[in-house]
Amino acid sequence: MRSKRFLLAFSCAVLPGLVGSCAQSRVAEHFGEAQRGNVAHMVEHPEAEQAPPAAVEGLDPITGRAVIGTYEREQSAPREASRLPSIIEFSTGSER
Repeated sequence: MRSKRFLLAFSCAVLPGLVGSCAQSRVAEHFGEAQRGNVAHMVEHPEAEQAPPAAVEGLDPITGRAVIGTYEREQSAPREASRLPSIIEFSTGSER
């Protein structure tokens, strides 16, 4: 009887760990892909560091100024202090 309990307790403790360690994670599947891609790019273009920078593509100047203006206005607006809910309550023991 005692050995059956021990065997049951041991299997309940060890079996989930063994099953959990068998699962393949997405990180493990794709580990190192970015580094291998960077190395392949460096091999293809070894002088890329000395090349002149490409023209920066993005917003036109008028839209860029409008976006920055909106951002600055939102950041300079006064903000209310965040009020976290009280999670600690004290009781005196009497109900009222």
